[in-house]
Amino acid sequence: YVLKNHFMVLDLVANNDWERPIYFAVTTGPDSYVGLQEYFRLEGLTYRLVPKFTPSQNPNSYGSVGTSIMYDNVMNKFKWGGMDSEEEIHLDENVLRMTTNLRLQIATLADGLTAEGRPELAREVLDLVQNKLPEHNVPYDRIMLPITEAYYRAGDSTAANAISERLFTIMEENLNWYLSLEPRFLGRVTSDAEITHMVMERLVASAALNKQNALADALRTRLATMEDLYNARMEDLNNQGRRTTKARF
Repeated sequence: YVLKNHFMVLDLVANNDWERPIYFAVTTGPDSYVGLQEYFRLEGLTYRLVPKFTPSQNPNSYGSVGTSIMYDNVMNKFKWGGMDSEEEIHLDENVLRMTTNLRLQIATLADGLTAEGRPELAREVLDLVQNKLPEHNVPYDRIMLPITEAYYRAGDSTAANAISERLFTIMEENLNWYLSLEPRFLGRVTSDAEITHMVMERLVASAALNKQNALADALRTRLATMEDLYNARMEDLNNQGRRTTKARF
């Protein structure tokens, strides 16, 4: 079936004749994109519809990346709203949800710049988002994983290692708490526990892949200390008929 908002978009595309740019917000989701995702070009927190087919390669984005346009937008035009305040400020859940989009899209931009042979610009945008969204105001969560891996790809293993270790510690604390819950409560946060475990595994794999062997070994050892307990608790819940969680990062 086709909804009225879909008719509106289709009519706009059919009659605009490329006279004015058509943009979609990255936050609206596939239901509003009417199958046009592979004709998108990321330019910030919006996708621009372009007459070029680009199969999506990044699980966190669609289509291509307008690296030069987006670099200028991020570095020179974005307004950050004071989130880089040295004093701690409170950000409500809606604002924090928007910060995940900032981190995700800038990681995508950094990967695009690196792929084009411009890793120095990739490091600039990654450093910027780290400065503008400091942990004391915008807490680290699993969305930092693409930032970490983008740093590795851009050749800054020092920054990547620091974030990896900090993020692993956060995930480790979270998983320990999940596993401490009684079964009736753990069953309600199973997806969170599984995703947390996946992030920890991914951090180990990413460090190893980028030849950061000392960090990879240290993280692997820490993960192993809770692996038996994690598997046992998850097996108990599986036997109770819960569903398996799938996640993309």
